Amino acid sequence: MGYYDQSIMKDLEQLEKLLTSKEQLPNNNLPFLPLQQIIYGAPGTGKSFSVEESIKKYCMKEIRTTFHPDSDYSTFVGTYKPQMELVDVYGAQGVATGRKEKKIVYKYSRQAFLQAYISAWKNMETPYVLVIEEINRGNCAQIFGDLFQLLDRNDKGFSSYYITPDIDITQELNDEFSNLSIPNANAINDLYMEDVVSGVKNGTKMILPNNLYIWATMNTSDQSLFPIDSAFKRRWDWKYVPISNAKLGWVVCVNGIRYDWWSFVEEINKEIGDATHSEDKKLGYFFCRAKNDDNTISADKFVGKVLFYIYNDVFRDYGFDRSIFKDENDKENPVLMFKDFFMPDGKAREEKIKVLMDNLHVKTEAEVASVSVVNIDDPNTEIEEYEEVETTDENVVNELINIDGNDHTKYSFNGIDNLGKGELAVKIIEKYLSEHEEMTYQSIKDTFPDSMMGNQLKLRGLIVTENDIADAPYSYKKKAYGFFKAERHYKSSDGVEFYISNYWNITNIQSIIDFAEKQGWKVETIK
Repeated sequence: MGYYDQSIMKDLEQLEKLLTSKEQLPNNNLPFLPLQQIIYGAPGTGKSFSVEESIKKYCMKEIRTTFHPDSDYSTFVGTYKPQMELVDVYGAQGVATGRKEKKIVYKYSRQAFLQAYISAWKNMETPYVLVIEEINRGNCAQIFGDLFQLLDRNDKGFSSYYITPDIDITQELNDEFSNLSIPNANAINDLYMEDVVSGVKNGTKMILPNNLYIWATMNTSDQSLFPIDSAFKRRWDWKYVPISNAKLGWVVCVNGIRYDWWSFVEEINKEIGDATHSEDKKLGYFFCRAKNDDNTISADKFVGKVLFYIYNDVFRDYGFDRSIFKDENDKENPVLMFKDFFMPDGKAREEKIKVLMDNLHVKTEAEVASVSVVNIDDPNTEIEEYEEVETTDENVVNELINIDGNDHTKYSFNGIDNLGKGELAVKIIEKYLSEHEEMTYQSIKDTFPDSMMGNQLKLRGLIVTENDIADAPYSYKKKAYGFFKAERHYKSSDGVEFYISNYWNITNIQSIIDFAEKQGWKVETIK
C-alpha cells in the first residue's frame, strides 16, 4: 500500500470515528438567550442597563468594548504595540554585562474580541459575553473583517464555518491552547466532519464556542454613523427597547418647583415626534439621571444635558417656531433660544426653564401624585374587565374607555371569538407553548418577560409560580387567583408548575398582539 493509499485510509478511519461517536454535545450554557443580539432604541431607554441586569442574573463573565469612528480590526482583535520592558544589556561581541535597562519592545496586545474568545474556550462551562457599546458608530465591515464569517452559528451554538487566522493570532492562540483540554471534542468535530478541535488548539482554525455571546447596543438617534449592511444585520437578533416610565419618581427642580421628569419626557417626546415624524430622536427615561439621594435633576444638569440635546440635535434641523419655544413675557426675545437658559456666570436661568415647562404643560410631582386611579381592592371592581387609566385628560379618557370606565373590545383568535383582553393574551401564550413543548420554565419567562405587561404589571409577573403569588403584596393577595386562575395551571419541560396572568388592558394588550403577529397568527378586533 502506497503513501497516498495509507493517507486515504487514515482519513476514512477518522471519518468513521467521527460518525460513530457516542459523545453528545450539549447546547450552549443559556440556550434561551440569543447568542448575538443588538439592543437598540432611543437614547436613555436603559439599553446598557438591561444588558448589565442579564449579565448579573445569569452570572455571565463580560468583556466590554465601545466602537467609534476610528475603531478597526486591530483595536477590536489585537495587534503589536510598543511596550517598555527591562531587557539585558550586552557589550562588545554580544557579551552580557549583567545590567538591565528599559527599552521599547513590540509585543502582541490582545483586544476585547480575542480576550473574550480565549476566555470562553478555556472555561466552556461558564457563559461569556462580549458587550459592544455603540456598535453603529464604527465601520462594522472593517472592524470585524474575516470574523464576520464566524457570526453564522449552528443549532449547537458554534460557528457554522471556521476561518484561518493570520500568523500573529495563530501564535497567540497556540501559546494559550497548546495544553488545553476541550470537553466534548469528538462531538464538536462531528459538527464539521473533520478534526477542527486540533486546529482550534494550535491556532490554525477559529470557531466561536457556544458559550460566547456577543451583545451590542446602539442608539437610533446617533449622528455620523456608518451604515450596517443587510448581510451583517441578519446575523443578529434585534431587540427594541421602548420608551417607558421607570417609575423612579425623578423630578427636575426649577425655582423651587419639582417638575415630574416622566411628565416632561412624555410631553417633549410628543413635540419631537410631531416635528420629526420619527421615534429616533426621542428621549428615554434614563437620558438624564437624577441624584440617588433625593431623586432630583438639577436645573444646571437639565440645561447642560437635556436642553443642549433638544436644541442642538433635534430642533436645530426643524426650527424653533413651535409654541413650546414662545416666551410671551419677553417682548424683545419672544423665542426661547438655548443661550437664554444661561445666566452671565454660566448658571442655569431657572425662570426661562419654567417658561418651557409651562409651555409643555409638564406636571409637578404633587399633580402626578394626585391623579386618581381605579382602586383594585374595591370589591365592586370586575377583575376580568378592569382597566387602569392613569390620566386626567378627559379627551384621552373618552378615547380609551367606555362610559362605565372599562374597555369592552373583544377579539377573535385561532378560531375563538369574543375573547376579552386577558383571555386573548392567555390563548396566544397557550398556543405558543403547545408548539414549543420543550421549553424550560426560564425559557418561557424569557420569551414572555414581565416587560410585555408594561406599566400594568401586577402580582410579581406575567409567568409566575405558586410561591410568587404567595409572596405578593397583601393588598393583592385576595385578587391573586382572579389574575392567575386555577384552570390556567401549566408545567414546563423541567417540571416547574406555573400560572399565566390575564391582567391585560388597553395600555399593554398591543404587545401580546404584536407577538402573535410575529408568529404569523391573525388577531381580529371585534367591536
